[in-house]
Amino acid sequence: MIARIVERSCSAAASPTRPWTATLAYVGVAFALGFVLGIVRVLWVVPRVGERAAELTELPLMTSACAFVAQRLVERCGLRGRVALALRVGAVAWALLVTLELVVVVLVRGERVDEYVARRDPVAGVAYLGALALFAAWPAIWAWRSGRARWAMQRRNADTDARRSGP
Repeated sequence: MIARIVERSCSAAASPTRPWTATLAYVGVAFALGFVLGIVRVLWVVPRVGERAAELTELPLMTSACAFVAQRLVERCGLRGRVALALRVGAVAWALLVTLELVVVVLVRGERVDEYVARRDPVAGVAYLGALALFAAWPAIWAWRSGRARWAMQRRNADTDARRSGP
């Protein structure tokens, strides 16, 4: 399902709008998944294992899902090997995601931002900041890896062609 969302978001987009489309798709999927996992965490996991353990259990799921979505975006939205552009996509996506989260905290939960930050568990909060950094970096990481893989394949093909043509 996630791959289909990513495919639809970038397949019909014109080339100049693909980074924006990729950014919005990345934020949308991450926010929706985080919203669903947050509901599950609060209603079922926190009462059984506590706040810290619940948040620390959720983070690898979110981080893995964001890595998967970022990889698909890099492949489908023309970001392969374009590390600087993918880094901008990740940075803007990070800013939008944090903004959306704070809007939900203020408007839906009725908390002030300083109360929300002060209430966070220190261990889970640091892990969350690390996950946010990864969220911002995943598109650039995948763009860099795909660019290196493409370069290695081209190099291998050139070496093979050179061996075939002989001295």
